[in-house]
Amino acid sequence: MKRPGIRAAIVFGLIALAACAGVALAQGGAPKPKRATIEYTQRDVDATQIVETLDDLGKSSWDVFQVMPVWHFSDNELRPTRYQVFAKRKAAE
Repeated sequence: MKRPGIRAAIVFGLIALAACAGVALAQGGAPKPKRATIEYTQRDVDATQIVETLDDLGKSSWDVFQVMPVWHFSDNELRPTRYQVFAKRKAAE
């Protein structure tokens, strides 16, 4: 007894499998987008100039991500004498 429906189901399954494999291969071949180049800067700033420095960095499109105080102990007080400012931005291409 022959079963023509099984043969057609197998052929259909193989065609569907080949189509899915073709779509998967076509998606994997796309070029990856280029990563943006980032440039970094570090500034050692006097405590009296910190606001002006942060304003200047902001106007120049720098993204400040860390400000670290440098402390000085005098007269039983800790006071920031300088700040180290770290910033980044996309590099000009």
